[in-house]
Amino acid sequence: MAIGDVYECFIREVGSYIWRDISFDKDTWTNVYEAERVGMFQYLSTWFEFGVITNDSMALVYWVSLNNQICVRYRGCKNVAKTHLIGFEGDVEAARDQSPANMDLQRWNAAIDHFLI
Repeated sequence: MAIGDVYECFIREVGSYIWRDISFDKDTWTNVYEAERVGMFQYLSTWFEFGVITNDSMALVYWVSLNNQICVRYRGCKNVAKTHLIGFEGDVEAARDQSPANMDLQRWNAAIDHFLI
């Protein structure tokens, strides 16, 4: 299906993939490893037809817009994780044992290390 027709679904899938499969140990989405970004687009391509965008005369504008929305989702998810950590009021060891729902413990610990820098 075309992304324009299901924008909210697309953004929700982006957020869920980021939360589940992308580490928050980078400052911004552009610093995330290319392999992780490509993995996300491969996953999303099973649900969304990117060819519709690629073949459009406004393709560059659409790709920039989608990338901006992905950056916003990454920053938002990362903020939720940081807020979760702050909720432990400095007890980092307790935080390490209690990752946010649906987040891999190894990714959570990498995020904690990044937040503490």
